Amino acid sequence: MSANRGHITIIGVHASEEGREEEMRHFYKQLQKEVDKYNKSDSLIISGDLNARVGNQPIPNVVGTFGETYINRNGQTLREFASFNDFKITNTFFRKKETHKYIWRARGSKPIIDYIIVNRRLKHLVQDIKILQDSNIESDHYLVTS
Repeated sequence: MSANRGHITIIGVHASEEGREEEMRHFYKQLQKEVDKYNKSDSLIISGDLNARVGNQPIPNVVGTFGETYINRNGQTLREFASFNDFKITNTFFRKKETHKYIWRARGSKPIIDYIIVNRRLKHLVQDIKILQDSNIESDHYLVTS
């Protein structure tokens, strides 16, 4: 997609569930190949269901303190991927009420597993993340907007 100041690359993703190590390795290998294709001076957005819980232990400009407290193996992998590429996991940088924080609710669980991730060029342009719980998207996930 062309923008006033360069191009915007948007990558929609859906990662494997927790515990599928070989599938996750393949997923991140393929995602890195796609990331390597874009021009570093352009804007990049990665968005979708990463089945990762990245926690709230901060990594400066990568992970903020407003995520959930729990971190899983997929979340650790996402944290490493984002750090390596200097990406910002934007969901973790905005304080939200508990009811407006979680993306998915099932089986008594309320995780944050869908993310909007941006590159260095967009890091300071993202001003908010919203979870739209009343959107009609025919999914068991809520819509994440930025």
